[in-house]
Amino acid sequence: MTLTQIAERTGIPTASCHAILHTLEEETYVQRRTEGRALYWQPTLALYHLGALTVSRYGIRDVALPHLRTLSEALGVPAHLGVLVGADVVYLEKAGTDSFIQFDTYPGKRVPFDRTALGRAIVSAMPESGRGDLVDPRNRTLRKALKQAETEGFAREDGEEMAEIGCIAAPVFNADRQVIASVGVTGFSHDLFPNGDVPAAPQITAAAATISAELGYAAGSDGGP
Repeated sequence: MTLTQIAERTGIPTASCHAILHTLEEETYVQRRTEGRALYWQPTLALYHLGALTVSRYGIRDVALPHLRTLSEALGVPAHLGVLVGADVVYLEKAGTDSFIQFDTYPGKRVPFDRTALGRAIVSAMPESGRGDLVDPRNRTLRKALKQAETEGFAREDGEEMAEIGCIAAPVFNADRQVIASVGVTGFSHDLFPNGDVPAAPQITAAAATISAELGYAAGSDGGP
């Protein structure tokens, strides 16, 4: 983006934007690129390193990965760990399979939360007061899906992001009893939802519960967060 575009998008005065960008350039987080008379600024992979350091402080990936692998091997489909970033869910980790059929999922993928079971699982476990502007009260379909996920303990998505592909996910909680992530699997809808059933749900919710427990979460006497 150009300096003017960045200033307009962020609402920061152009002079301040210019100073900030030069500081970020010195710290190697952005770089300049010239095309003709236009000067563009773009991020560098140093941001990925910064993000990886932040994630490592929480230890979620290290705790979750062995359980993702076990889940993937048991069900024969890829398993994922997702976190909420704004109104999107970001795939933080993936345990794949050796199948020649591969789904379009990978660490770093970012998708609007409402289009995935990973995102719905996280938001469904948030208190109503904490959802902010994430859920439009006029979106009855989404509200119904979140209510169902809250009741059942897992979220589902069937062909809404990609035709004939489905996802099932359950929320992960930390020691402060806050939802911080979700664990889910992706596969063909006819395999995940045979005759409208969800046979993989118990294994997915069990994996999420185990990860939560290892992060210090203790379920309440009512079984809820």
